[in-house]
Amino acid sequence: MIVNKKKPRLVWLDSLRGFAILFLIVMHYIGAVESRGLVSPEIVEYIKSIFRVATPLFITVFGFTISYIFYGKVSEPKGLKKLILWSFRRLPKVLLGREVIVLLYSFSHPEQLTSLIDVLLYKQFSQAGEILTFYFLAILLTPYVLYFIFNNRLVVTLPVFSILYISSYLIGINYSTDDNGALFRLFFYDVYPFFPFYCCVIFGIYLAILYFKIESDKKRLVYFFVLSLCMMSIGLFYLNSLTSTLLQDLSSAYFKAPPHPAYLLLYIGGAIFISTLIGLSVSSKFFPTSLKYVLSIIGKNSLLAYVLHYLLHFTVPITLFFIGNKNTYFEVLIFIGILFLIFFLLQKMTNYKANEGRVV
Repeated sequence: MIVNKKKPRLVWLDSLRGFAILFLIVMHYIGAVESRGLVSPEIVEYIKSIFRVATPLFITVFGFTISYIFYGKVSEPKGLKKLILWSFRRLPKVLLGREVIVLLYSFSHPEQLTSLIDVLLYKQFSQAGEILTFYFLAILLTPYVLYFIFNNRLVVTLPVFSILYISSYLIGINYSTDDNGALFRLFFYDVYPFFPFYCCVIFGIYLAILYFKIESDKKRLVYFFVLSLCMMSIGLFYLNSLTSTLLQDLSSAYFKAPPHPAYLLLYIGGAIFISTLIGLSVSSKFFPTSLKYVLSIIGKNSLLAYVLHYLLHFTVPITLFFIGNKNTYFEVLIFIGILFLIFFLLQKMTNYKANEGRVV
């Protein structure tokens, strides 16, 4: 049985969540930057290949965070009940976030309004924000997964999760474009296929357990750096043996749906590398205080930040409203202005939580 212990707040974890949100923003808008000729296609290909780590990073950090918070508290059914109640309190917020994103995306892209009601009612999947559907299911399932992991040895849990991933991956790669089953796409094939990608959550859970078992920060740094480099090397070598156009395939997410084992090795390894680097940097006195503050504000309000970043889709409509035609420089100014507005709203939310006496 795991011994319950009081855990200090990891300040760098807030910064890491903020960093993950910024990675997602880059991935969502780099195409718009390329289409306006601000960056060459060759550079965009490199950027997309690197920033594909955004999704595994975000999901792995979720697993690490929930495992860190509840480590030692879910060894008995009473602890499981508290965790289930914790998850139920968060589910409506995630679902609401998805619906708000659908509305923002539809009104910023009027051609999507014809299917708005069907998308809101889950008769169709949205072209934006479905990662929150993944999180809804992950939050729903994770309490039971944590209870299972915390109360069983690795020799028991590892085969179970391995079978889960392998079977879901095999189902996903045999997907036919003629198949229109929504649940099939959600669980096995789509952009964020639940069961294959859920292994990122599981990996994050075990990383938190490893974090506790390693006694000093210096040892943690060495262990996690070595682990990340090994995973990235194996994943990169494996992928390189599968294709002669590795950079192009990574950029286009060819191995993402469902995620190939080597794809996960590469990008979960990358997620661990980035997390270790951020943890080391934020803890350093040389890390800019202002940057730490910005990342922390975003990280403490990660769900709200993710939802609000879809306001950036209004860049073009606002430009057209004011000057009547597309203008790259005006669009850049609007884009930056919306970013400042989003950060202002996140600051207000942080202050609200502080005034209400809630942990931020």
